[in-house]
Amino acid sequence: MNDNQLVVQESGALMALISKAATDPSMDVAKLKELLEVKERWEAGEARKAFVRALADFKQSPPKIAKNKHVGFAARDGGAGADYWHATLDHVCDQIGEGLSRNGLSFRWETKQDDKGMIAVSCVLQHVLGHSERVTLQGMPDASGKKNSIQQVGSTVTYLQRYTLLLATGLATGVQDTDGVPPDDDEPRADPWTDELKKTAKEAAEKGRASYASWWKSQSREFREAAVETSVHADFKAME
Repeated sequence: MNDNQLVVQESGALMALISKAATDPSMDVAKLKELLEVKERWEAGEARKAFVRALADFKQSPPKIAKNKHVGFAARDGGAGADYWHATLDHVCDQIGEGLSRNGLSFRWETKQDDKGMIAVSCVLQHVLGHSERVTLQGMPDASGKKNSIQQVGSTVTYLQRYTLLLATGLATGVQDTDGVPPDDDEPRADPWTDELKKTAKEAAEKGRASYASWWKSQSREFREAAVETSVHADFKAME
């Protein structure tokens, strides 16, 4: 018998005692109400403890979530576009859902949008015994790229669903290739490559991979963090 089954059994036994007490002519309504409130508090406490145990068990063997999709597009106004990797929502759900289910946990989302357009997404993580906890994030519709108004809302909802689930479970996504530089996040970024940087990088890359690696390490950490996932960096790395 596992912990969850034991809690259900003990709750049933407690309810049986309350039912028996209810048949006693000397038991008044106030006393019966107190007994029921005690039972509810006990069940809530046990459910909360079971939730904590289940989440701890889940984290003993956490799924590895790689950033599995590359996004790249030019800005509408001709400025800096986007070039980044991220973990898709279906990929995150597939990796997390199975592990949660094995531990008696499940998740769902609740979504709202106010009259100013602000979108709020809550991820509700719930245990089979009833205890639940939630994480909420907010954001405006995503106007990047060439999205229409519906796609802008959908993009933000998907983004918030992905990150509320990761936050609720205490997980993080891995990166495609960081060259030892931890990325900040997978938000679209301005192009960090100036013409001068491209010129000196190309000169180094044309001398071989070791030369480019040395050039890369000589650059500032801020630049490397911004440029590590760009196609420009990947192209220079691949040059012979």
